[in-house]
Amino acid sequence: MNPSTDLCNKACQNMKVAEKMSAVGNRFNSLLVKTIAITALMTVVVVATITVLETQGKRKMVAEALSARAVDVTTLLALQMGGAIKFGNQVAVAEIAGSVIDAAKPDALGVLVMNSAGIILYETADSGVSTDAAMALAQQALETGERAISDNGLTVATPAMFGTDNAVSGVVFTKWTKEHVLASYRQSEMQMMVFGGFILLVGLLGIAFYLRFSMSKPLDRIGKSMGEVARKNYDIT
Repeated sequence: MNPSTDLCNKACQNMKVAEKMSAVGNRFNSLLVKTIAITALMTVVVVATITVLETQGKRKMVAEALSARAVDVTTLLALQMGGAIKFGNQVAVAEIAGSVIDAAKPDALGVLVMNSAGIILYETADSGVSTDAAMALAQQALETGERAISDNGLTVATPAMFGTDNAVSGVVFTKWTKEHVLASYRQSEMQMMVFGGFILLVGLLGIAFYLRFSMSKPLDRIGKSMGEVARKNYDIT
């Protein structure tokens, strides 16, 4: 055989081997990228779904807990001020109502105390408590002698009782906000999301390195074996 022809055949065989190895490497890289991308996408979808559901549940729990606190505080005020409201003792009413609401801030916006004749004995300054809706809720509590709560649970009107017959002497109305509690919760939630995103990134990088090196070694061995076959060395182990 012509030596030049033999060299040409060997060169062609080596080129074919290189092309095959290049194709295998490209398919491997494409598969690796797709695997990591799909893993990342599915992880993000699952985590996002769980986070949304958990957030909704926690916010509902916050609203319910704050509503229960509003009822407890308003009931306590009504129990403490029944006599003071009955006799129109505005000093005592202001002292009791002001100290309790100050202790409940910033969740408590303010309090309004009204006697059975509809006269306001005390209202937290600059609180905007005495709105039409508030007065309607307070009037409802006066007329029925039962606690009245708004739909969102953040405004409560409780009748104050006095005397052996527990006659209604007036009404205590409080207004609350959940913004401060939710703001604190959102800050904590954001910190957890950032931390979770960092953990996800580290995990994906770990998976990528593992797949890259665990799958590349067998491919390297195959490439070397194909090179030996191209050189007509069939003694491969």
